[in-house]
Amino acid sequence: MELSKRPPVFSLPSYSLTGDLIGFIRCGLQYRYTTIGQLPSSNPVQMWFGEFIHGVLEEAYRRYDWSRKQGTPDLPPWNESKLQEILDIIKRRLSAQKLFPYSQQLELIGDQRARISINELGPLLFPLIHRAEVRLKGARQLPVNQIPSQYFLREADRYEMVGVVDVVSHVE
Repeated sequence: MELSKRPPVFSLPSYSLTGDLIGFIRCGLQYRYTTIGQLPSSNPVQMWFGEFIHGVLEEAYRRYDWSRKQGTPDLPPWNESKLQEILDIIKRRLSAQKLFPYSQQLELIGDQRARISINELGPLLFPLIHRAEVRLKGARQLPVNQIPSQYFLREADRYEMVGVVDVVSHVE
């Protein structure tokens, strides 16, 4: 005999600060198709490029931070073999997520920008960073007075925003 499960009283809508908010601001229709309709992007070139640069800078910062905690801060500029090791690690991570550059030229541009970012921006930025990636989560009241009454159907009186702040610094 199967017993039915009691449905939740309400579900709290959850939105990502980076994915949902920025995607909706960029293009509401595209957000609707890819997020609500769950249509995959046909060619996620920008996704590869953005994830690649972000991953490279994050990995480079982690290496600097580890050396700093060991008492021997190793600030960039770094030699080619160390840079290539970081680039290869990030490319393997992205390929495991099925993210690939659209062309070899795009990959070369990404490599070049990543090397420049680490060697020229790293020495300036890394010492300013106190913490990388701080997870945030918070709930807010739904703006009931801004929703026309004919569209007003809700399961919850709040919504949740979640996200990650990438760089937290002590600099004021």
